[in-house]
Amino acid sequence: MKITWLGQAGLLFETDTCTVMLDPYLSDSVEKIQPQNYRRTPIDRRFFEIFPDVMIFTHDHLDHYDPETASHFLKRNEKRITVLSPSSVWQKVRAEASGHNCVEFNSGSEWTEGHLRFTAVPAEHSDRWSIGVLIEELTEHKIYYVTGDTLYHARIFPAIPASVDVVFLPVNGVGNNMNLTDAARFANRIGAKTVVPIHFGMFDKLSPCGMEVANCIIPTPYQEISIYKYKNSEEKEMKLYEVKDHAPSILPDGYEFELAWADEFDGNELDTEKWDYRFCMMGKRHPAWSDECVEVRDGCAVFSVREENGEVVSSQLQTGYNYMDEPIKATTFGKDVLQWPIGKLRKSKYTHRYGYYECRCRLQQKKGWWSAFWLQSPIIGASLDPKLTGSEVDIMESFLPGQVKPHNVFTGGYGQDMQRRFVGGKEVDPKEFHTFGLLWLPDKYVFFIDGVEDGVVEENVSAIEQFILISTEVKGYRKENHRPTDEAYELAKTGDEFLVDHVRIFNIKE
Repeated sequence: MKITWLGQAGLLFETDTCTVMLDPYLSDSVEKIQPQNYRRTPIDRRFFEIFPDVMIFTHDHLDHYDPETASHFLKRNEKRITVLSPSSVWQKVRAEASGHNCVEFNSGSEWTEGHLRFTAVPAEHSDRWSIGVLIEELTEHKIYYVTGDTLYHARIFPAIPASVDVVFLPVNGVGNNMNLTDAARFANRIGAKTVVPIHFGMFDKLSPCGMEVANCIIPTPYQEISIYKYKNSEEKEMKLYEVKDHAPSILPDGYEFELAWADEFDGNELDTEKWDYRFCMMGKRHPAWSDECVEVRDGCAVFSVREENGEVVSSQLQTGYNYMDEPIKATTFGKDVLQWPIGKLRKSKYTHRYGYYECRCRLQQKKGWWSAFWLQSPIIGASLDPKLTGSEVDIMESFLPGQVKPHNVFTGGYGQDMQRRFVGGKEVDPKEFHTFGLLWLPDKYVFFIDGVEDGVVEENVSAIEQFILISTEVKGYRKENHRPTDEAYELAKTGDEFLVDHVRIFNIKE
């Protein structure tokens, strides 16, 4: 099954025997009535050349059943299209679809076309005839669930099977639709293996990157949604790599590794040949970061929180530099008064590509700050191709004691072109040390927690050398007022610590 997002709620499903178009909106009809709701996603006219076997309209709203878009397909006579729609749309579309098979498709109705079976299920929306649709692929035994526009409502769930492979659901939070929080609750309640947020970005600037679900794929308009490039964890054979007088590394079997770089945090001073402090982000000095909140003690890098001059601060360590972090200084181009929008570039202390990346640490014990172990590209977002300009790879991120968030892969920078993929995540004992690892191969990232695989991402894989970060930050500075939370001020009085026992990087021998 090939699945393409058409923007807004539009989806295109293609198999060898059947092409299905659901809620396509490929016009400016909404803007003509509501000028404030102009398209932010251009119309891709290539999709008018498609000849669908089935068209589905989930309800009678203009960005779902758009007569102008529908007429492009229904006015042609190359093939007879089966049109599935609830009563509110059926009464209108049958008058415009002469020669096509218009089916009144209300909740509980079923229709089989080729190797696909369609079932209408309830939705809770302002059009009382609104439906969601289950699409069952009969040969592959997979179920795709398009919720349609809906709120979270208990009456929906009895109609949903227990084995949904992929759910597509709205996240814009207006017009009687779920917001990000309720969409995450909905996806978690039905136990969908993969979650695809839709209904965003057409008339708004919403990003669904904060959606708190595992195995979430954020689609790009007019591009195929690579459903099966994200895999859940599975058991893998592991082996120990012994390090004298230190905890061993836990490495995946089947590869021959050699240690390329490490810091065991012995002694009583930070090795500044390996690490530097991070102070800036996105061209500005970030008030949350200090060089006074990490010390080497008892074989660990010990991160803490303190109050300095009215700010609550902690430390971040890095082995390299991102080209967008440094503040911009006034420059000219010869006699031309032109400002180069990049700060001074810095040479990284250490970068690496492909192999195994491991951190053994004990998470923070109290709320109010977070910790992370991750890889960053020096030039992320400088192109649309992560093979050329890299990706952010979050091997461990913990925002609450004991809670390890899903492992992120970001590419395209942090603006309009940003893409996020993530898998895994789990609860761990915050009082114990845990080992977090990444196997970075040319075609995939494989994540591990305590020697157990915790997910695979096979898209947006970097092919350039990247640098390492161990980071902490108190909460509040990334909000609109850029101030620490009250919880952060209380945290600074507690002496809470995040402990890093070692960081090790391994090459894979040829």
